[in-house]
Amino acid sequence: MIIYMKKKLVEVIEYTYPQDYKKYCNFFLTVDFKEKKSKAKYDFYKKFIIINSLSHPSSDIFISMLEKAAEHIDIIERKETHFDRTYLKILFSLLRTSLIRNIISITDLVRMQDETLKKALQENFGTFTKWEFEKMSTVDINSKIYVHVFEAYLIKNILKANRFIYDPEQNCWSIQVDASDSAEIEALVHEYKHMAEFVIVSDNSFFIRPVYLLRLFTYSYEYNDLLKSLYYTFNKQRRCWQKIIYASDLELEYEQIKDIPKQRIQIQKYEQAKENNPFAAKN
Repeated sequence: MIIYMKKKLVEVIEYTYPQDYKKYCNFFLTVDFKEKKSKAKYDFYKKFIIINSLSHPSSDIFISMLEKAAEHIDIIERKETHFDRTYLKILFSLLRTSLIRNIISITDLVRMQDETLKKALQENFGTFTKWEFEKMSTVDINSKIYVHVFEAYLIKNILKANRFIYDPEQNCWSIQVDASDSAEIEALVHEYKHMAEFVIVSDNSFFIRPVYLLRLFTYSYEYNDLLKSLYYTFNKQRRCWQKIIYASDLELEYEQIKDIPKQRIQIQKYEQAKENNPFAAKN
C-alpha cells in the first residue's frame, strides 16, 4: 500500500515539475497506524510525509498527501513554508495535475472537509467548478489496470499462481497489468467473482482500502456474547478481544462497542498483528 501511495504521489510531482521532480521527490512516505485528528503531517528534517488517518475516503487521503508534498517543495525552494499564496500556488499545481491525470475529481475537492483550505484555494484560483484543465486522454488513463481482491481466502493459491501480490496492509491481493494484456485477468475475475470480492480500477484514480486490527481490552464478561456476535475473537495470549476492520468503518465500530466497559482500545497495523491472529490470511 505504501509503495503504491508514494508511486501515485511521485507521478503527480514528476508530471507537474518535470525539470525538478528528482529534487522534489527526495522524501519518504509512511503510515502511522494510529488514528489521529490530522490526516497527515510532514517532518522536513527527516523528509517524512506521515499519513495519520486512514479512515477517510481514498481521495481525501491523497489530497492530504498533496498538501504535505506542497510543504516539502515550498521548504526546498524558500527554506520555509507558510499558508500563503506561494504555498497555495504549489498545491494548486499539484491538484491540477491530479485532476488532469484523473487521480482525483472536482467532486473530491468540493467535499473536502478542510473549509479553511477550500476557501483559500477558491479565493486565489477561482471556484473549483471553474478550474480549467484538459484531462489526460482516455488511452493514457486506461493504459494500466489495477485489480484488487478482498476476502480471497478460498482462492489465494490461484491468485499467487497468477502473479497477484499480497498486500498485508490492505489484507488483499493486487496486480497491475497493461490494458492490452488484461484479457487473461478479466477471464480469471469472471471465473472466481463469486468466491472473492474484486475491485478493478481502470481510470487511474487513487484507490486504497486499508484495514486495522482493533483490540479491545476489558474485564467485563457479560458482553462476551455481544462481542462474538460482532465477529470479535478472543486472543488468549494478550487477554483481549480483537477484530479486523476496514479503517473507514472505525467510527461505526466504536459506536457498536460504546457500551462495553473498556480498559483501552488499541489500533494496530494488520501486518504487525498477523502472527497472533488465528484468522489472518497466510500467503
